Amino acid sequence: MKSTGEAIGIGTNFKEALRKSFLASGIDIPEYGDVILTISDKYKEESIDIAKNLYELGFNIFATHGTANFLEKKNIHCTTIDKGTGPGSLIEMVKRGGVSIIVNGISGSESNISDGHLMRRAAIDSQTICLTSLDTARSLISVIKESAQQVVSL
Repeated sequence: MKSTGEAIGIGTNFKEALRKSFLASGIDIPEYGDVILTISDKYKEESIDIAKNLYELGFNIFATHGTANFLEKKNIHCTTIDKGTGPGSLIEMVKRGGVSIIVNGISGSESNISDGHLMRRAAIDSQTICLTSLDTARSLISVIKESAQQVVSL
């Protein structure tokens, strides 16, 4: 089951309403920065467009070993990062701050839930956007793209 939460956005088009919904939910929409992708095998193929779009938007992509190997085979450049809590790990990177978005595509049968729990806890503590639904990631990317294309009048 997916939920849009308790926020509502009203706009002249869908993307404007979606942007307002994200903002009302407390999500500051980043336009650049570091993104961490950690995707279960079940969703790797489905995540290709997300990784490509983030890369094309200029985000720096960091991925866990399995995800990084998969993305590199699809010609999507990323930096491999270790799971866990040690120096240079994903958890430490999130705790330090500066990560714009985490996309954690998990399946219900994940055997290593503890790593994911630690990552999501670090995201909450550092106020980092952490998305566990690829559909939500796509929606956020569409809003980022729309923002990047808008011309702001001075």
